[in-house]
Amino acid sequence: ENGLIAYKNTKGEDRYADFIELNDRGWLAISAMQKDVFTTNTMPLLKIQLILAVLFIVILSAFVYFLLKKSLNPIKTIQSKLDDLFKFVTYEAKAPSKLEVRSNDEFGEMSKAINENIDKVVAGIKKDSTMIDELNKVANLMIKGNLGAKIGSTPNNPSLNELKELLNKFFTSISANLKGITNVLSSYTKNDFTAKVEINDELEADLKAMILGVSNMGEVICSMLNSNLNDAKMLEEKATTLASAMKELTQGASTQANSLQESAAAVEQMSSSMNAISQKTADVIRQSDEIKNIITIIRDIADQTNLLALNAAIEA
Repeated sequence: ENGLIAYKNTKGEDRYADFIELNDRGWLAISAMQKDVFTTNTMPLLKIQLILAVLFIVILSAFVYFLLKKSLNPIKTIQSKLDDLFKFVTYEAKAPSKLEVRSNDEFGEMSKAINENIDKVVAGIKKDSTMIDELNKVANLMIKGNLGAKIGSTPNNPSLNELKELLNKFFTSISANLKGITNVLSSYTKNDFTAKVEINDELEADLKAMILGVSNMGEVICSMLNSNLNDAKMLEEKATTLASAMKELTQGASTQANSLQESAAAVEQMSSSMNAISQKTADVIRQSDEIKNIITIIRDIADQTNLLALNAAIEA
């Protein structure tokens, strides 16, 4: 009606209304008035009101847009700084610089909190890196034979700290066991084969087998030396027996020599028994040669016995 929308409100009053579309999102500018005050002269005024309303809404929207853009601009800076921080945590970039705090609003407080966390993250990663560098140095020292090295720095990561404690315990155990083996082997070089390596109850597998092998080697050497000592004592007893027998043979030879002299005298005195005495003399000479051979053999045995006894004494 007259280009306007006629309707009744909730009170039953007749009213006119008109609207203008503001954008393609369905925004409308609507103006309404009572029907009894509406005249044809109010139509231009109504349109002016609608135009002013549209201008006000456009200006207000632009103001709100620029205000929001300015207010939310720090968010991009914060997002960029957080991206740099995450790249640093994943070792994709160096440590990020701090945010510049230019306001005391919520964004300023957020920037301060981010700066504090950047300091904590950078300090924690530096501690972890220091521990890893020290671990590499300790590993190189142990490769070169320095078994007393330990990790002294404390990392920020609890898992790395647990790893550090475990590695230090491992290094201490290896060092103690190898030093024990070294001391035992040093005792062996001093002919002390009674020393043994103490075995920890927690020890097992290859290292335990190596320690048991060293201890068993000492026991085997002790057993071998005891056996050699017993053999040397036995040889000494046999040498004593042989020496006694050699003495008896020597005495027998002397007796036979005396008998030979007596026989020679008897030959001179009794020519009648010359043939018999000559035969006996030949027998005596033959026996003397046999005795000399036996004496030579006994001397060789005695020399070998003394040599074996000397070797056994040296080994013991």
